Amino acid sequence: MSSNSVAHYKTKPGLPDLIFWLHKKECPKPSKSPNFTAIKKSVLLELIESRKDVIENKQNDGKMILKKNLEWEKITNEFNASQ
Repeated sequence: MSSNSVAHYKTKPGLPDLIFWLHKKECPKPSKSPNFTAIKKSVLLELIESRKDVIENKQNDGKMILKKNLEWEKITNEFNASQ
């Protein structure tokens, strides 16, 4: 075995590993809340829909990319202001 390689040995789980495993099995995970509420989704979709012509434009020249980035910034600012 070279000095750069690392030997991996299987070991029996220790007491901390066993306690962690038992705790994980017995304690249910808390339910995750959704990232967006229905109202927030509708606000975001309305903001995107109003700028759809720019956002979905297939041109990829520098001028259009800049315009798209500006529209996304406007959407972000308006969405954050609506909360």
